[in-house]
Amino acid sequence: MGNSKIQIILQARSLSYRLMTKSLLPVANIPLAVLCAKRLGNTGYPVIVAIPKGKIDDELNSTLKKNKIKIFRGSHTNVLDRYIKASSEMNDDDLIIRATADNPFPDGKFIKEMVKLFHKLKRQYMCTHEKFFNLPIGLSIQIFRL
Repeated sequence: MGNSKIQIILQARSLSYRLMTKSLLPVANIPLAVLCAKRLGNTGYPVIVAIPKGKIDDELNSTLKKNKIKIFRGSHTNVLDRYIKASSEMNDDDLIIRATADNPFPDGKFIKEMVKLFHKLKRQYMCTHEKFFNLPIGLSIQIFRL
């Protein structure tokens, strides 16, 4: 655990084949991506929203900026490259919490509990939709070291 930092990287995009621009749809008058970012960061862990470059995501970018949420724009087709570049200032031992902007249920308290469990179980990778957790659909994050 030591001096490792924690960074929440929230994956969001406008292109969705089942529901276009779902990350901008309002939940209680708040765009879904904004709601997810604020809930994930509500106990102090830094959140960066990783979105694709390109015109289709310009409105998402503007919405996040207007809400003072940190953004990284990267490849649309290569999500791994987007994560690598969004985490370029992190150290190898730092933890990345991966979440998606179509999943508003995880919050900072949930993140803190899962990070504690990650360390207690001495995991290298943890995904909360493993059968082990027996959590309802919608409480899904991944934790791993850079």
